[in-house]
Amino acid sequence: MSDYTVKECLKEAREAIDRKEYKQALEWCQEGLKADKANYTVYVFIGLASTHLEQYPHAEKAYLKAQELSPNNPLSAKGLLDLYTKTQQWSKLADTAKFILPSTSDPAKAKELRGKLANALVQAGRRAEVLDLWRAQLQGMKDDAQGSRDEARGLLINIADTLAEEERLQVAKETDRRVAQKMKDKEKATIPPPSAASAKPSASKPSSSSSSSSSSSSSSSSSSSSTSDNTPSPTLTILSTLQILPSGLVHAASPSAGG
Repeated sequence: MSDYTVKECLKEAREAIDRKEYKQALEWCQEGLKADKANYTVYVFIGLASTHLEQYPHAEKAYLKAQELSPNNPLSAKGLLDLYTKTQQWSKLADTAKFILPSTSDPAKAKELRGKLANALVQAGRRAEVLDLWRAQLQGMKDDAQGSRDEARGLLINIADTLAEEERLQVAKETDRRVAQKMKDKEKATIPPPSAASAKPSASKPSSSSSSSSSSSSSSSSSSSSTSDNTPSPTLTILSTLQILPSGLVHAASPSAGG
């Protein structure tokens, strides 16, 4: 049992954090836990001090414990946002931002949080989710405000850039697949043929190697065709996005309107 109350420990910990004496702050937090093992603010302070000390796993554990104790309190979630930004854990950052966004009532803070969420989703490679986020923003805009028109133009540029990057990755993946297939075919071609003594005179029946090669080539062609057929065109995707916008926003967001 601590000789101090939780209130006293929190006061000392807060002052130590303000002085950037983070190790001392952690000591006061430990005293606080002796008095109250389930105190939300103590765990938030542990997370904050541990982050400054670059004890990132310890900080994450403390913030998650605080979130478990009080799920609707935003302090722990904001602490996690800072932690995941510092450590570039983009997927966790995106999930945390998604968790906070619905309860963010201030328009400016919500806009800033959506920007962090979009960046985290892009960095995490979760492009489908970021496109959904931007489409939702476009659908919620009004067509009579200049600010909305400028934001719509920016969002459409982001969508185009993201789709272009996705197409680049698909092309690179297909190129790698074709190179690997060529190397595999080359290895097969270097295998020596069977000796004349063991070979059977069967001129009318194609060799299994030839059949396999033909089948492999056919499969490769089919796979390539399938990849091409199933890959959505960035232009078509942007056009489908434009269809959900009010006409005023579409005109304002177009390059000819922007100047």
